[in-house]
Amino acid sequence: MNEIFLFLLPPLLAGFILVGIHGYFGLHILERGIIFVDLSLAQMAALGAVTAFVFGFDLHGGFAYLAAFSATLIGALFFTWSRRFSEWIPQEAIIGTVYALGSAIAILMLSKAPEGASHVQHMLIGDILTVSWETLLQMTILYTLIGVFHFIFIKQFTSLSRGNLPKQSAWDFLFYATFGAVVTSSVAVAGVLLVFSFLVIPASIARLWTRDFGKLLGGAWIIGLAANTLGIIISFWIDLPTGGTVIAVLGVIYLLALLIRAYSAHKPTLSKT
Repeated sequence: MNEIFLFLLPPLLAGFILVGIHGYFGLHILERGIIFVDLSLAQMAALGAVTAFVFGFDLHGGFAYLAAFSATLIGALFFTWSRRFSEWIPQEAIIGTVYALGSAIAILMLSKAPEGASHVQHMLIGDILTVSWETLLQMTILYTLIGVFHFIFIKQFTSLSRGNLPKQSAWDFLFYATFGAVVTSSVAVAGVLLVFSFLVIPASIARLWTRDFGKLLGGAWIIGLAANTLGIIISFWIDLPTGGTVIAVLGVIYLLALLIRAYSAHKPTLSKT
C-alpha cells in the first residue's frame, strides 16, 4: 500500500500544482471571453518543442523547452497585436485559427518522424502519471514566481480582464506572456487537452453559483483537485490513460453541476395556503 501511495504521490502533487495556477488563470480567461487561448498557446508550445525535436534535439530537453517558450511568446505578441482587429473579427476566431494551424503543422512535422503517432498522443494528453520530482520542483518554482507577480499586480490584471484597461496595453502582453510560461511547462507534463480542461472546466463550474473572485477561486481549486485525485486513482486501478481519465471525470462533474444548477433554478416553491 505504501508503494502505491509513493508511486501516485508525484502525479497527485502535479495535479495540485496545475490546478492551483490554472484555476486562477481560468477565471481571467472566462472573464475576458477568450476561452480557447489556452489551447492555442498550449499548441504553440507543443509546436515549438516538436520543431526542436525534428531538428534533432531531445523532445524533453532544455532546448526544446526554450523553443516551446519562444513559440508561446510569439503567440502572446500576436494575440496582443491582433486585438486591433476585434472590431471586425472576434478574438476567438483568431485564437482558434492559430490553434488549428499549430496543430496541423505539428502533426505534419511528426508524420515523418520515428514514432510520430506516439508523440502526437503525448502532445495531446501528456503522461502526468510519470512526472518526476525534479519536474515538480521546477514547476513549483516557476508557478510560485508567476503567482507572486500576479498577486502584486492583481488590480491591473483584474481591470484588464474586466475591460477597464486599453487593448494592446503592456499589461495585456504581460498576461499572455506569463500565461504562456505556465502553459509551456504544463503541456510538457499534462498535454494540451488536460491543461485546457484544468483551465476552463473547474472555473466554469464555480461560475454557476458565484461571481465573487475569492469564492470562484476556492471553488475552482476544490473541483479541480477532487477530479484530479479521483481520475488518477481510477486510471491506476483500471489501467487507463491518466490524462483522458481525469478529463472524463471533470466532464462528468461538469454535467452533474449543470443538472443540479438547472434543477435549483427551476425548483418549484411551495406557497403557503
